[in-house]
Amino acid sequence: RTKNIENNFIVYILTHTRKAEKNLIERKYIGICSTLEKAEEKVQEYVKYEGFERFPNGFKIKKISYRRKKR
Repeated sequence: RTKNIENNFIVYILTHTRKAEKNLIERKYIGICSTLEKAEEKVQEYVKYEGFERFPNGFKIKKISYRRKKR
C-alpha cells in the first residue's frame, strides 16, 4: 500500500542501468514498490539473476510523490 499523507502518495521506482556496447546504455524498469523496504528486497532478489549479478551497482530506487486529484 502506498503511503497517504493528506492525499499525497509515495511510491518507489526500481530500475537497473548498465553500460552495454560501446556508448550504449541499457536501462530496465523492474517495478514500482509501495515502500522503500520492498524496493530494497527486490534489489536483493534481482542481484542474483543472470544479467544483473555482473552489475550489482546498477540498481537505482527513485522516490516519487504525487498528489491525488480530488473528485
